[in-house]
Amino acid sequence: MNAQAILLTVLICGTAASRGGTFLLGPDAAPVDAASDAAFSALLADPAGRGLFDSPGVADNLTSVVVSATIGGDAFSAGITEGVFTGTGGVFSTVATDVTSVGSAFDIEDPALQDGAVSLGWGVDSDGTSPSHNAAILINLGISPTPIFNLSMTLADVESSAAGEFAYAVVYDLAGTLVDSTPLVFPTGEDGASESHFFGYASDPGQPIGYLAIIVGDSDIGGNGHTERIAFGDFAVGASPLAVPPHRYPVRRARLIVAGLAGIGLRRRRRARALPDRDRPPHGVEAPPRALLATIGGRGDRAREAPHRAGSPAGRCRSSPGSGRASA
Repeated sequence: MNAQAILLTVLICGTAASRGGTFLLGPDAAPVDAASDAAFSALLADPAGRGLFDSPGVADNLTSVVVSATIGGDAFSAGITEGVFTGTGGVFSTVATDVTSVGSAFDIEDPALQDGAVSLGWGVDSDGTSPSHNAAILINLGISPTPIFNLSMTLADVESSAAGEFAYAVVYDLAGTLVDSTPLVFPTGEDGASESHFFGYASDPGQPIGYLAIIVGDSDIGGNGHTERIAFGDFAVGASPLAVPPHRYPVRRARLIVAGLAGIGLRRRRRARALPDRDRPPHGVEAPPRALLATIGGRGDRAREAPHRAGSPAGRCRSSPGSGRASA
């Protein structure tokens, strides 16, 4: 990959009538991806309000663990378990129907390491596989004393591809009902195999995150993911939602191009003329960005949109297979 250009995939989810948030996937960059982390922080109303969970200590063969942290004087916690995805394809509805905990053991490592992929700090390395289901890590954020509106982590060796099976990130509200989901289409690399990728999600104001499920896929042609495992580390959270909810109008997907080594600038393209009357923003109110372009030193390419279909199997936002690749 060209060292002067880093491609981030930004998925703006939800619809005019739905709740939602924004996912961000970074390129293969282990063990530190400062550019993706900075881009994610820039999406938040309070970028300084994020922090890492404290390590619970290295341990083997756990079936569950609760992690905690004090960030800016506020107490945060989350429960982590491993299970399997019991739904069909990319269709999700509730935590209870989508993920079944089978008591699979996982390890706490420092750093998290799986098949050559590594995190910077402590993390979870799953042990369980299933002959008939894809492994899933389920994180319960609803137990946190302070409501959580954003989270990020390093995904390590989380395989995902159109040739095999997509991995998915699924977000639920405090009641366990689906809010957002997306297939993990990494912007660079080899479909997540032996790679470390930044992952972030931020929700709208008033929509705290209840649960996050990461469901593994498969990078092998024809693979179904049943024998693949999951690892993640550098688990950070915060109480700040998105600075400006970007999806009050129909869904957009955009790519954020970060080129060079200097500062980042954003350019917004108006969309009001392209909207039907029922979707047109009120007079004097700018429509949310249809495309985002971040340039450094004047470089950058216009972001392309991906099609969205309401009620599609991937949930409220969907990546086109094979998209999100950076040129060498």
